[in-house]
Amino acid sequence: MERQRVTANLVLEVFGILCIPIALIISVSNYQLNISAICLIVLIILFPLYLLYYLYTLKTIEFDEDFTYIISVNGNEEKVPFENIKMIKLSIDGINNKSFWRMKYVNSNNEEKSITFVAKVSLKSLSTLIDKIKSKNPNVIFKNFATSFDLD
Repeated sequence: MERQRVTANLVLEVFGILCIPIALIISVSNYQLNISAICLIVLIILFPLYLLYYLYTLKTIEFDEDFTYIISVNGNEEKVPFENIKMIKLSIDGINNKSFWRMKYVNSNNEEKSITFVAKVSLKSLSTLIDKIKSKNPNVIFKNFATSFDLD
């Protein structure tokens, strides 16, 4: 089976976030500003930049018949057997009607790791991945709901 991608492409979200500081700079460029206004503008610009960094460092998740592949931004790939995935759950966070999901797994060094990802809008590939994981690992925890009390 050919690999299927689970994670969404966030090009529109990144473009939208980039527009916020640009629009702010253009809108205030004609005004004489005091120090408190400048500090506020800097904070407003730093927040979208932080969001961009966070979205840029999200990993890509692909899968085939037996493995999940976690691909980092720099191209490093981690191959995780379905049996090593412990939990997949919905997070309360999201962006542009796309939800963040969290997956916990045990890597090849027997360390428990957790990653956050944004699934495609259709969720078809995510549900296929979950079905494959459940067939190989019946003990996996799957939660398709989130509460504000989920602290892990």
